[in-house]
Amino acid sequence: MDTLVEQYEHEGIPVEIHWDQDPGMSPRDATNVGTILHWHRSYDFGESIEGRDMEALERGGMKLLVRWLELTRGATCVLPLGLLDHSGLHMWVGGGSHWTDSAGWDSGTVGVIFDTAESREEIGTPLEHVEECLRQEIKTYDAYLRGEVYGYVVAHDEPDMDSCWGFIGDIKWAKEEAESSAEYIAKERRAKAEASYRAKRVIVARRGVT
Repeated sequence: MDTLVEQYEHEGIPVEIHWDQDPGMSPRDATNVGTILHWHRSYDFGESIEGRDMEALERGGMKLLVRWLELTRGATCVLPLGLLDHSGLHMWVGGGSHWTDSAGWDSGTVGVIFDTAESREEIGTPLEHVEECLRQEIKTYDAYLRGEVYGYVVAHDEPDMDSCWGFIGDIKWAKEEAESSAEYIAKERRAKAEASYRAKRVIVARRGVT
């Protein structure tokens, strides 16, 4: 499969941006402020709802579940999560059906994401930034689920080739890192060329003296 997204030169160095077909670790496996509690039968998005959590949802819907998580987990922000399962997965903050699937055949609310007292303390997240962090975590996870993961190869097939993978989300991030690498390689090449030129000048000068 051709994974090439974009190809160009930066500082005279060839740069390739690729889709990352094997991104490895999910962003949900890293340290996060949010915990995903879900009730989807076919996918594992985090912590499957069960026990008293399920009882709260069944007895009082989302409102009681939110209150229960506040009391038992120390949550200060609980956001509903929607999922569209059609030609791939798309997750977003919000419940109900997706705008492209108004009948709700392939979409609906699948869970919630919330903070805990432990996660806030571990990461050091101020209360006023919790919701922003949760929304960003889902944005990143959604990009991962949709396969928006990139990598770069700089100076391909050359001795000083460099590559890096696993850039989730904005392709600009991968391009910025690739161009930084290209600038470093170009700088090193200029330094080597200058050193070689000076060495040759010294040899010529010595021969002239002889």
